[in-house]
Amino acid sequence: MEEEYEEDDQYLSCYQRSDPEAYMLKMILMYHEIRDDLGFSVKELSLNRDKIEDICNVLNVLEIDKIINILPNTSPEILFNEKENLPLDFVKAKKMDRDHKLIPKWFFFEIEVINLSKLKNRLDVIIEDFINDRILMPQGIFPLPKTSMSYEVQKGLFLQKILRTYDPGNKIITWFNDFKKTKISFIKVILGLEKENIIRIKELRNDATLNDSGEFKPDWFEKDNVCAEIQMLNYELAKELAGYSKTGRDIGHSMTFDESKGVLFIGDKRIKTTKFSNQYNMLKVIFKDDYSKKMDWQYSEIMEIIDFQQDWESLYNVAYALNNKIAKETGIKDFFITTKQSVKINPKYL
Repeated sequence: MEEEYEEDDQYLSCYQRSDPEAYMLKMILMYHEIRDDLGFSVKELSLNRDKIEDICNVLNVLEIDKIINILPNTSPEILFNEKENLPLDFVKAKKMDRDHKLIPKWFFFEIEVINLSKLKNRLDVIIEDFINDRILMPQGIFPLPKTSMSYEVQKGLFLQKILRTYDPGNKIITWFNDFKKTKISFIKVILGLEKENIIRIKELRNDATLNDSGEFKPDWFEKDNVCAEIQMLNYELAKELAGYSKTGRDIGHSMTFDESKGVLFIGDKRIKTTKFSNQYNMLKVIFKDDYSKKMDWQYSEIMEIIDFQQDWESLYNVAYALNNKIAKETGIKDFFITTKQSVKINPKYL
């Protein structure tokens, strides 16, 4: 049976099962034992320019549910609620969000975990919902809307990205900001992959709390820069998951041509071309933008754009050779649809 949060107070429900909450729970789980004396700076608990009020929301819920204690060494002391119903004062937190002059340089929460199993279960509920494409709404738990990206798609695209530069045996550092403009939930995807024993999260940190020398600087006004050091536990499965969409439309999410390197990326596969060769020039035309990817390109059109010196019919051989190269590297034998007059990306991959 799934654990449910207490929802007696309207302020306690606004942050449930969100990415920032998942990040905070994981941070507390990973580091609470070595932070008995130091606590957590408010900046460490911020995933993406989160509000102080929202961070307090999560901590208040955890204390009310008897999962943590927020200890007296928390600074500033004025943040403590003079009333008995909540440990941290929302009104004072809101004032800090509105007037940053009120935010002290040394801003820490000293946290004691008093129910570790319940803390783990709280995070597991978030991960299980995410993995199973469920979303918490005010009315209850519902299936993920069809317009949203499923966990299967998100983890496939995430793995495709990190595997492009993965060197087996070396550590992997991956950054929240690299996925900020995508629909991929960075923190929930890595938590899901760890739950499935595909990776292990060895370190989770906000580099905004460190200066250039690696020394601690708890400055709230620094731009958040959260990263994770992860260990690959099942490389073969990760490769399989990264290429799960080879025969479906989802491959279009990770299909790019890097002109500077002359490399076509399809999932986690690299198809290399010689820069400024006929194959390179053809890919440059076809992958110019989203509209170009969908076009049925006449060889005569490509010839005009790339200043092809041979007869246009020779471009058929270029397209044919490219298709064979892609098939060899990816196993996709019908990536391009070619005729004697034209070439286009197979629509099923768009």
